[in-house]
Amino acid sequence: MVTLEELNEEAQGIRIEATKTYDAFTLIKVFCYINLMYFISQLLQIIFLRKIERTYTFPTVSLFTDLTLFVTSVIAIIWINNSITKNVNIAGITEDEKYFRMLDNIEHNIDFRFEFIFAIIIFCLLYKILDMI
Repeated sequence: MVTLEELNEEAQGIRIEATKTYDAFTLIKVFCYINLMYFISQLLQIIFLRKIERTYTFPTVSLFTDLTLFVTSVIAIIWINNSITKNVNIAGITEDEKYFRMLDNIEHNIDFRFEFIFAIIIFCLLYKILDMI
């Protein structure tokens, strides 16, 4: 038979894990904003080289991966803003209400699409690392 104390410990463990997951999505969103800079730097490089009338090898695999990284990061940012953090940080709600909203958002919005988008992002970032080596 399960005691009330064991149930409370389990509930506290779930609360901690849900909070860590939510915080991880906030960190992922920050990294997605940083990922946007790779493609923007490619565009600035193209514009600058055109301005000084130098040639730019186009298209390159690096440009393609930066574009893919840009698009998937924008999708991830929109998805996190519209699904994961939706209705969580509202003034005037209790910590319990905030927790339950956060838990509901995580439960209903994490699926294979999330994994697919982040697999593409990870692949593009690994290619960037290999490109630097």
